[in-house]
Amino acid sequence: MTYFLIVLALIIAYNLFRFFSDVNKDTHDLEGTTLSEKFSVVVNAINQHAYDGQGKVNYIDKRNFSLYQDKKNQIILFEYGTGILTITWKYKYYQKEVVHKKSYPDVRNLSIFEQQKITDSMISSMDKVIEKHKQEVLRITEENVNPSENYKYKKREDKGFLDKVSNVEDDFRHSPDPQAKELLETFEQDETMKIAMQSLAICVKATDILAEEFKAISKEGHYEATIFNALKALEVIQIKYRKDEIEKIYKHIIMLLIIEGENNNIQMTKEGLNRFIQARFRYFNDILEKMADGNIFNTGVYQVFYESPLAQHPKAGVTSNLEQAMTFIPVLTAMMGEVSDNIEAL
Repeated sequence: MTYFLIVLALIIAYNLFRFFSDVNKDTHDLEGTTLSEKFSVVVNAINQHAYDGQGKVNYIDKRNFSLYQDKKNQIILFEYGTGILTITWKYKYYQKEVVHKKSYPDVRNLSIFEQQKITDSMISSMDKVIEKHKQEVLRITEENVNPSENYKYKKREDKGFLDKVSNVEDDFRHSPDPQAKELLETFEQDETMKIAMQSLAICVKATDILAEEFKAISKEGHYEATIFNALKALEVIQIKYRKDEIEKIYKHIIMLLIIEGENNNIQMTKEGLNRFIQARFRYFNDILEKMADGNIFNTGVYQVFYESPLAQHPKAGVTSNLEQAMTFIPVLTAMMGEVSDNIEAL
């Protein structure tokens, strides 16, 4: 028994000696440099991959720092100890987080080539983790829409959709606003006006998906969704037309949205509607940018469509009805797809 205790004590002492020796080596490794500088090849490459090089290093202590860009849906943590580099990559999708952690031993003296191997390994494995996470979250979200039917939105096979909206003059011909009639007079002569009117008709029609596939929406919410769709339409239009044409189409769409608001008795002056549309474009543009970065779930859209339409200052917080907002996401995605596909087909 005494022999066993002596052996155990020696093993513990040896391990403690090795641990403190490694800690001292860590301190020596970081003399005259920082952790992010020591692994600069790894940090810079991951920064470029995750944040287009815009991420910032934030030190927790000398051996720990985070790499993060404000308002992005991911954060990368670096930890160095006893000659081991540990990278923890956290990524959010639909507000669901996945954590990928890898440790790389014996990294005290790495060549640029060896640092590049670590970088390739981490990025490659994280890309796979993200893709798998997205598929899993989308599967859960779609099942939550209607678990009994395993709901999944399928794009309509409505080949005649553009034919239905090609005569869009009728949408404005009965408007009491004299300006609508003036716009109609330019419809045949001004190609950009024709594009704007056809685009808005697509946006209005696409909004019907919300009631058809999700639930009824108020007049005010329908108008909010039409503005959102108009911004999505302009995103596609920017790719298809010249800069001078885009500027004209943009101005026409703003005017048509004002007329649309007046025709639906939205209680604002023409100037008020103009300011409101411009403010919403900025608000929705921020959301679309976040969606493009992978942070697709943003309750701001659900809130202004269904909970507080026409609010001058939409809340940025999470809705109290989070479960229903989650089921709204596939329908929102379908609506956006309907707009993009049909604007592209113009």
